[in-house]
Amino acid sequence: MDRTRARLGGFLALVVAFLALATTPAAAQSVNKALINNLNRKLLYVALPLMMSVEFIIFYTIYRYRNNDDPAPTEENRRLEITWTVVTAIILAFVGIASMVVLANPYISPVVAADNGPQEGGTNQYLQGAVQPDDPNAVEIEALAYQWGWEFRYAGEENVTTKKKLVIPKDRDVYIHVSSKDVIHAFYSPKLGLKQDAMPGAYATIRTKATEEGVYPFYCAEFCGSGHARMGGDVVVVSNDEYRSWVREQRNRNATASAVADAKDGAGSGDDTNLLGNATTETGDDANLLDNATNGSEDDTATSGPNPRLRAGDATDPTVRSA
Repeated sequence: MDRTRARLGGFLALVVAFLALATTPAAAQSVNKALINNLNRKLLYVALPLMMSVEFIIFYTIYRYRNNDDPAPTEENRRLEITWTVVTAIILAFVGIASMVVLANPYISPVVAADNGPQEGGTNQYLQGAVQPDDPNAVEIEALAYQWGWEFRYAGEENVTTKKKLVIPKDRDVYIHVSSKDVIHAFYSPKLGLKQDAMPGAYATIRTKATEEGVYPFYCAEFCGSGHARMGGDVVVVSNDEYRSWVREQRNRNATASAVADAKDGAGSGDDTNLLGNATTETGDDANLLDNATNGSEDDTATSGPNPRLRAGDATDPTVRSA
């Protein structure tokens, strides 16, 4: 019997070790994802031994009393009852404290954690009710959802707007103020650990810091109608220098487009031409990050410049809004 118990104990230890190694998460691509992965790993290290202990007791009991045709009722055992009550309380306390530590982190709950709190009476409408950055170098982006697409406006950067492609710098705080023009939507980027409902007439803030360059897909996680499946796009993480270069190219291109449109209006040429409205998609074979990002069905507009990864054609004319 002792030999059987030793074998079962050794097998249990091997199973726990294997499951712990097999479920170790990959390296996180953002601060948010790292926090979530660390919490899941802590909970997993608690849940696995607990589950295996329960399973061990079940199988041991089945084997030990397999030939018992006249089982006796279990007698009261206060020591056992106190033990499992105390152990359960300790486990629940650990889970609660670990979860609260993550929830209180400013990257997970920026509304609660930010010292300055929500803005009131901001000069820009989209900032009203959003959380102010506590870092002057942070990037602020307004994410507007609509049936059925996304529009991203870069605060402080005149005429810089993109659709279905969100470009952010690496290793820099980013505040994404999420709202909706019509029905309830939800911004969800699983690889970056970002998820936030988009409510009509209200703004909720996502705070993040990407730690690895790349292209990460995002989706609408709230069913919003017949075009729900089309509400996808890419979060493109680039270096800080590359991000500044990209923003500068967007401003220059949009300023040129606005001047051309004004000249045409002055000459009585009729309706204004949206030169940039369709330049939101890269469909070529370039291996660079922004050239491989998925951006819907708009036509590609090629541009030349010193930085082929961050092309001016990624922006759309902010004066043309989707219905």
